This record gives sequence, C-alpha cells and structure tokens, in this order.
Amino acid sequence: MSYYQPQPTKNRTAIWIGLAVVVVAVLAVGAYFLGRNDSDAAPTGSPAVSTDPAISWSVVAGQPVPASPVAGPRNTAGGRATGFSHDALGAALAAVNIGARLSSEAGPEVYEVTARNQCFGDVETTLEQIRNSFSPAPAGSSTPNKVWYKVVGGDPTGDLVLISLAAATPQSAASGGYVGFDRTLRWVSGDWRMQIPPSRPSVIPSVNGYTLLGQPHV
Repeated sequence: MSYYQPQPTKNRTAIWIGLAVVVVAVLAVGAYFLGRNDSDAAPTGSPAVSTDPAISWSVVAGQPVPASPVAGPRNTAGGRATGFSHDALGAALAAVNIGARLSSEAGPEVYEVTARNQCFGDVETTLEQIRNSFSPAPAGSSTPNKVWYKVVGGDPTGDLVLISLAAATPQSAASGGYVGFDRTLRWVSGDWRMQIPPSRPSVIPSVNGYTLLGQPHV
C-alpha cells in the first residue's frame, strides 16, 4: 500500500490501486490543511503510543507493513499475509497488509492470489488496474514515518467494519497534512477480507481521534 498524494498520470485510477497505506487506498484529495509545529509529530490530543508495543515492521512491495504476535498476520507464506485477529487492531493490520500486496510491485504471484482470496468486490477490474499501474512519485516521498488508524463505522468484532488509516509521509508533510484513506473489511471464514477497488486517498488536516499504529523504521 503506497501512502502518496494523487498526482497527474496517464492512468489516474490505476495509481490509486497501486497503493500501499498503509495501506491506504484510493480517495479524492481533500483541500483541508491545518498548521502544525512539527510535520512528524501527532497533533495535540492524538494518541502518542501504539495499541500494541510489540508491533514490528517489514517491507512489502517497497512499503512498510506492520505485524503483531497477537493480532497478526500469523501466516506470511508465499508473500501473502493471513490470520488476523477479530478486533480493531486486527482489522487495521489486515487493511495495511492486504493493501500493500495489491500492488504491481508485489508481483502477480502475490497480488493475484491476494485479490482473489482476501478481497471482495470487483476483483477482475481491480486486477486489470493493478497490472497497468505505476506511480510517478519520487522514491521515498510516499514512504510513511508514522501510521494511525481508527474505526469509523461498523463493528470490528462483527461482520463488517470501516477502518480509516492515516500516514505521515514527506509528500503529506509538504501539503501540510496527512494522507488518509478508508478501508472496508468483512469477516469471512475466520479472517478479514478487504473491499476492492478501494476508495481514493485524501489529504486530512489532523489525526486527532486516531490511534498510533506505529513508526516504521525499515
């Protein structure tokens, strides 16, 4: 999942699918900017600690992805990520991990299986968009240094939940905000599946009300 702001491209829709984060994605740019004293720091009032201090980070398709020994993923064989807990943290981890693997950089052996087995919605159209996607963003400009999440709808212990993800990236800092995107997940056969194609990313002014998922250092 790439955490970038929308850029003009030959295939605008395809670029959203090439995300990452995070997941993330995917949304229309929001023109809401609030001043911040430090682009790397969460605004006053937002959580300062991760839900799970044991969360670790690795790189998938050029983007950092989180993992928790409690909330998952419990299985990463073959480049995939499955086995998430049936709660808010598990849903957030699933959204970031599944989103990162729906990227052309992950390779067809990963994104094809991920889309068909861990997603619901318009699978064939999404796969076609992934195959033809590319990102014009300079290297590193869309890499997050902090990631947050919050539940904005549904029930993370039920069948359907809407998770909002937010990330601080060099691009978002230059715009005076954070890149934000929403993910709809459904609990099916003991694991989370993500709706595709995802909504487009936007710039959001604040992460107040979000929980810090972590600070990738990979």
